[in-house]
Amino acid sequence: RRELIAPAYHAAFVPVEMEGQQIKALSFLANHEDGDIVPDVSRADQIKWIATGAGFLGTSRDYLAGIVTQLSRLGVEDPVCRALLEEVDAFRAATARKELGA
Repeated sequence: RRELIAPAYHAAFVPVEMEGQQIKALSFLANHEDGDIVPDVSRADQIKWIATGAGFLGTSRDYLAGIVTQLSRLGVEDPVCRALLEEVDAFRAATARKELGA
């Protein structure tokens, strides 16, 4: 739903392998010509932006967590997304501790 709000993404069917078979799956591809796509974001900025980002459809952190959860339900482990989520959660915990003066 988020991907269809702005022109930053294009819907496309892409080839994927699932249970040893080649199939087509709906995917949302970044439109690098759109100003909202920033391709060379540092890992530190990715973590900060995801940890603090929010819009009318929810938080960036919850969106990432939803991706990790849904992929896991489908039996797909994505170590990159999972590691990013863990780093985002660690950033949020450290920020909360700083705000509490700990």
